[in-house]
Amino acid sequence: WERVFDALPFLAFDRDSVPFGLLYDAMNAYRAYPDLLIEAKAEVW
Repeated sequence: WERVFDALPFLAFDRDSVPFGLLYDAMNAYRAYPDLLIEAKAEVW
């Protein structure tokens, strides 16, 4: 987890609970920085 927090500004998301349009926009915004996109279930956060 330390690596995750060192990678600010990261974006954590739950694929199952995020609307497709929002997920699509986020993935486009972070296209150049795919390592900053972190998929995790909502219960983790």
